[in-house]
Amino acid sequence: MQDTFVTQRLNIKRLDEEEADFFRELVNSKEWLQFIGDRGIKTKEEAIQFIRSALAKPMTNYWVVKLKDEGSIGVITFMKRDFLDYYDIGFAFLPQYVGLGYAYEAAQEILNWIVSNTFHRTILAISLKENEKSIRLLKKLGFEFDNELQIKEETLLQFCYHG
Repeated sequence: MQDTFVTQRLNIKRLDEEEADFFRELVNSKEWLQFIGDRGIKTKEEAIQFIRSALAKPMTNYWVVKLKDEGSIGVITFMKRDFLDYYDIGFAFLPQYVGLGYAYEAAQEILNWIVSNTFHRTILAISLKENEKSIRLLKKLGFEFDNELQIKEETLLQFCYHG
């Protein structure tokens, strides 16, 4: 997978340990906790351990989204989950950067690159029913509702993109 991307407003780079403070803030934001879940990351050291673990998995990709002249504002993920037939794309942004088009810009850039430069033609995305903003973004990116999944005690909506 490509390590860096550049868009009109954003620099997107592979997640690394230098992003531990940002990542700790992101995974403890209200929206992450509500829609993704508590990862138990409360300290910088725990964030570093999570990042190291994520980087060690060959089918897991995390990119940090940065404003060109500012700091980190979100992440885009592309990973193979055990319970899905294909890789899925995901995104999470700090609350103050939601609704400004940054997630769309970053996800579209990575999605276009994946479809054009890899063997992935079917890409999935999952969301809780209650995550209306995420569902709107998935539809704007060209994903279509595909299925409902019952994972543990959660019902997830599965969306599909055919590149």
